[in-house]
Amino acid sequence: MSRILAIESAGPVCSAALFEEGKCIALKESLEKNSHAEYLALFCEELIARRGKPDAISLDIGPGSYTGLRIGTSLAKGLAYGYGIPVIGLSGLTCLADFMRTKHPEANLLIPCLDARRMEVYHAIYTSDLQELQSPESLVVEENAWKEYPEKKLLFGDGADKLSGVLGGRSDIEIVSGIFPSAAHQLQLSFHKFESQAFLDLAYFEPFYLKEFIALTSKKKNHVG
Repeated sequence: MSRILAIESAGPVCSAALFEEGKCIALKESLEKNSHAEYLALFCEELIARRGKPDAISLDIGPGSYTGLRIGTSLAKGLAYGYGIPVIGLSGLTCLADFMRTKHPEANLLIPCLDARRMEVYHAIYTSDLQELQSPESLVVEENAWKEYPEKKLLFGDGADKLSGVLGGRSDIEIVSGIFPSAAHQLQLSFHKFESQAFLDLAYFEPFYLKEFIALTSKKKNHVG
């Protein structure tokens, strides 16, 4: 029996799930903003205590929040070293597309969008059978975005919700709101990689940030003396 602990920390939702034999048997999630540091390790501990040592860790390795990805990666590595188990790395965008294609089999193209602040999103483009047409990249969305693809496009993810004002009049685009990254979305892809033993190198793998981290500094001047 294969048991996989899935970790999602790249987006606004902090979540962990437990999979057994191709089924999600438990899910812990928090929608509270910036709660990854507070809840993620606790969620994993609770799931492991419930069912025992997992056979592998499944992790969303990005793109997404720099801080969230660091938290998830550190936790996954710590659990993997502690239990002596491998880590499976997955793109959160691909997992979102895999989840949504079962809900919308009529969609020609699937475009998961993760919020990257203002009108910028992290996105990728997939066919209905999950073939990648556009690899993950950041994009500042304007009214002609994705016009080079004439097919009907389905947009979803926490970055898609803000795009209706720009793209709402387009007949070739349907926006599904209220869809967030979740550890539960890793179900199918994590088992495929587990069966093929496509594991990450624990010593060297890093999250896929896509953009460099920019620290925000206060505009107030510091006065000495």
